[in-house]
Amino acid sequence: MNPKRRWLAPADAVLQQGAWWCAVLLAARGANEAAAAAGFALLAVHLALRPGERRRVASTALAAVAYGFLTDSALASAGLADFAGSRHFSPAWMVALWAAFGASLTASLAGVAGRRPFVAGLLAALAGPLSYRAGAGLGALAFPGGTAPALAAVAVQWAIGVPWLSWLARERTAQPAPSLAGTGTAGWWRWAR
Repeated sequence: MNPKRRWLAPADAVLQQGAWWCAVLLAARGANEAAAAAGFALLAVHLALRPGERRRVASTALAAVAYGFLTDSALASAGLADFAGSRHFSPAWMVALWAAFGASLTASLAGVAGRRPFVAGLLAALAGPLSYRAGAGLGALAFPGGTAPALAAVAVQWAIGVPWLSWLARERTAQPAPSLAGTGTAGWWRWAR
């Protein structure tokens, strides 16, 4: 990250939390459009304040939106999650939170986007379910098939998605990703840690 932009990570961390709280509380009260606006507003802030990085921020956010929409819709279709505003698909407010999360992988969560996808996957498998459980506690979603199966599915969703999205979010100018060709198991383990 640019040394002149040291403010970016802490500011994004605060805004990310603010967007999550606004979206979840508004969705729980049936204000789904306003809830979606909270997440998309954070993405708009990133795009406005980081003109030199717009392409990377936008492409990471778009990938997060696609991944989040597909996997959250799968949770809903399987009867594991019932999101406020939509029973069978991921609602707009969740899509917006995925967009904000994708943008944050290029800012406050850039450390996750480092070179340790295995660690990122483990942390995500813990953090993702905590976030969904908190959202359920606030009334923005429910787990009709039971809490344990839903949170287990969310753990898998995040354990797979965060390392992939983190890899997409990484700046490519520093150093190319190591080649896995011919490295065997030991080479993969060094890259994955």
